[in-house]
Amino acid sequence: MRAAIYARVGNPDQVAVRHQAEVLTGQIRGMWGERTEIDIYADNGISGLRTDRPGLHF
Repeated sequence: MRAAIYARVGNPDQVAVRHQAEVLTGQIRGMWGERTEIDIYADNGISGLRTDRPGLHF
């Protein structure tokens, strides 16, 4: 199984990208097993209103 995570934080008051990825990785592994390959795409500090976010285009 293969999964992808897209994490984004638009401002410092939100949960850190690293924390989001850790939580989601745990949920994915719990659902589909430890051998699931997970790709993580992230944008830290970039507004969700912008569609030119680097992590969004993979």
